[in-house]
Amino acid sequence: MPRGQARGRLGAHAELDSPAAVTEANRRIDDAAFAAGREPAANRRVLNIGPGLVHPEAPAELGQVPGIDMFVLMSDDPG
Repeated sequence: MPRGQARGRLGAHAELDSPAAVTEANRRIDDAAFAAGREPAANRRVLNIGPGLVHPEAPAELGQVPGIDMFVLMSDDPG
């Protein structure tokens, strides 16, 4: 991939903690893609969820918002 041509965004639940925040972040991603002459749908949107940050329902709730392609669930469990 050529320098300066990101193909996705890794957001953190700490900053994208509601459907409205995810929708706004997706709008910014789409606007930047259009401005760069790229198709917004080509970007992958990943939400990083750290240990102890959310209740179990949060990924399901945020997963209802169009645009999140994947969740990364981190754990502090060494096993």
